[in-house]
Amino acid sequence: VDWGSVEFVSNNGRQDLREAMDTSNNSPVTEGVLYDFVSNAGGGYYDFPVDPTEDTLEPLKGYWLHVRKDATLVIHNTSTTAQTVAEREQRTTTRQMQGTSDNWLLQLQARAGKYEDPINYIGVSAAATDGYDLGVDVSEPPPLVDALRMYIPNSDGSLAKDVRSAASTKQQWDIEVSC
Repeated sequence: VDWGSVEFVSNNGRQDLREAMDTSNNSPVTEGVLYDFVSNAGGGYYDFPVDPTEDTLEPLKGYWLHVRKDATLVIHNTSTTAQTVAEREQRTTTRQMQGTSDNWLLQLQARAGKYEDPINYIGVSAAATDGYDLGVDVSEPPPLVDALRMYIPNSDGSLAKDVRSAASTKQQWDIEVSC
């Protein structure tokens, strides 16, 4: 199922994914990030796409979604094809490789024995602030039992993706890892 085709029904009315993520109304329903649980020998970790609207739901997989208010999720079976998924992955890979000095993203990974948390990002963007930016920064999902956890501490909580303002000439991130 194409995640970009879902709708949210809340006191904001019926909204598609982008509308539900829209911060201009000061009352977004969700960050829109669909966290995919990836099982491995160390228990597992959460994965998420750089662009939340370019994800898919696959049968028999576990997901986690952070919502900011009560809402009903409406999922439409859009019969996403393997070709569509491959095209999205190619666009995401191309976009990740086209960084500039005022717009870049760096993936961070932590591993200890069979445990891992390979999906964390830091970066800068002209569209970001040094604080939490809904739609740009991504919250860290709840920790798994007996797993390695890596995150960027923030005054609004733990982040898996922290993009800051490109206006600053120097940026510094604190990274915490527990196992």
